[in-house]
Amino acid sequence: MAEKSSARKADRIPPEAGGIQVNFCKNPGCTNYGVPARSTVRRGGTGGGKVQDGYALTSASAITPLLRCHVCGERPPIKSNIAILDERTRFLAALSPREEPSCPDETCAHHGAPVSAGTTFYQSFGLTHSGSRRYRCKACKKTFAVGKSTTGHKAPHKNRTVFSLLMNKSPMRRICEVADVDPKTLYGKIDFLFRQCLYFIAEREGRLLEGMPIRRLYLGCDRQDYVEPPGRSQKHRPAHHRYG
Repeated sequence: MAEKSSARKADRIPPEAGGIQVNFCKNPGCTNYGVPARSTVRRGGTGGGKVQDGYALTSASAITPLLRCHVCGERPPIKSNIAILDERTRFLAALSPREEPSCPDETCAHHGAPVSAGTTFYQSFGLTHSGSRRYRCKACKKTFAVGKSTTGHKAPHKNRTVFSLLMNKSPMRRICEVADVDPKTLYGKIDFLFRQCLYFIAEREGRLLEGMPIRRLYLGCDRQDYVEPPGRSQKHRPAHHRYG
């Protein structure tokens, strides 16, 4: 016998993604704080047809679904757990350590051993004409160069000027004029500076993951609406499209 539509389970909130479920009351003084709403519930039966849960679905507009807490009346917006997972993955990707140069010979026993391993694996072998440091592998006796981050830059001394102008919100044309570079060179330097900033963050924030001792930790946070990126299938559409 087919189950009545009034008694079928319905998706009320976006499903958990990667252990993340943020759809709960945001009032720290409420007993529902940190207690997620049920993803599926059974309607009908006792309770006058009301959902048997500590929350109810409501909306501030046609495209903004809210989760109303029955205990304190807090009405936090429903958020996409998949979008938050994607954002967390993007942030953590910047903390991945860079792969260090090693002996380029894949058949060598020292291939994969970083140059930072020291004199046990490599011997310093001077500099190239461009100023890159050269090493000689002690296993296969081959030499290889490790380029600097600015290798290939015709005017690396202008990077500081461009970075300073960017931080002071100078217009692009003004930056080209002051630094005496063309637009193509400017955009190339912007990409380079972006990568260098990510490397700086990875080195700095990576200390936290390694157990950096902190006497007292202060965290600043803010609420932000996360919606899933376009191009996902029907079952992965943003919360306000599917759960509104």
